[in-house]
Amino acid sequence: EYKLYLFLNPSYFTEAERAAIDGLKRDGKTLAWFYAPGYVTDRGLSLDAVKRTCGLDIRIKEGAYEIPKMTYVEGSPLSEGLVGTSLALYNWDCLQGVSPDEISPIFHADEATTKAAGRYADGRIAYGERDFGTWRSVWCGVPNFDLQAMVRLARHAGVHLYAEAPIVLNADNRVMMVHNGYEKPRTVRIRLPRRARVGDLGSGKPVA
Repeated sequence: EYKLYLFLNPSYFTEAERAAIDGLKRDGKTLAWFYAPGYVTDRGLSLDAVKRTCGLDIRIKEGAYEIPKMTYVEGSPLSEGLVGTSLALYNWDCLQGVSPDEISPIFHADEATTKAAGRYADGRIAYGERDFGTWRSVWCGVPNFDLQAMVRLARHAGVHLYAEAPIVLNADNRVMMVHNGYEKPRTVRIRLPRRARVGDLGSGKPVA
């Protein structure tokens, strides 16, 4: 019973998996998809299967071979604070020569039924959402995400965020672990989902 479900570029689903996914489309849940969810079927490639899976009318940019890259646009909580910045297939120069120079097909979302959060250079929707009332579908045509995009998606879906800083954090209802890696000391704001007595695990000394 999570608030947010991430489907990381799943091109193929069995019928049983599709049925299980359909069972999640309720109670205000957010289902987020990348690139071409359900595009591969036992009967071939199908945009209708993509629409059935994610609920959005996803289309192909005919003849396009490129590195998927989008720019965040105004008008969506998914792009809050990111407008004008971009997201690409890969963001690290070290992957040049390892990742493909271009891919195909390139997918985009229908303008009439999708609320845009990001657009390709040609103006077509590369990232957006559709609210069905009982559930929300979010789709990104760039098969990559970063921390900033993930934070905004989680916040939009109503997920509790313990921290928004780029740190290692793991938590359950009893213990929270925070690790700064090899970074210099810094102060990070931590938000708990409820009031609690917080103490150091090793010493038991109260913290907050």
